[in-house]
Amino acid sequence: MEILSTIGINVEELLDEMREYWKENKASYNFSAFSKLEQSGNNIMFCCPYHEENNPSCGMLTTYPYSWNCFGCGSSGTLGQIVAYVMDLPSELHGIQFILRNYYFINKRIVTGK
Repeated sequence: MEILSTIGINVEELLDEMREYWKENKASYNFSAFSKLEQSGNNIMFCCPYHEENNPSCGMLTTYPYSWNCFGCGSSGTLGQIVAYVMDLPSELHGIQFILRNYYFINKRIVTGK
């Protein structure tokens, strides 16, 4: 969704928050999900929520479009989709609404001074 192109999201912080939610609500399925964050260029690598693993094989772009891809199981999608999956929301749009309502973001105009 293009609305995410107008904001800056701290992806590492959002992944930390998703890991905490996951541990409280879904850890019995895959305890390592969203753990072992590692910066890799424009991506943050982490353990995939869609399969059990011990080494991060899932990467998310730290800039728009904030897409993600797991090199282990092949799952991929958008930030809104993965937030909806983790938070048990019905759709990608609900995931984006969750981010806009509950997540701290910075308008790029403020950051760049434009």
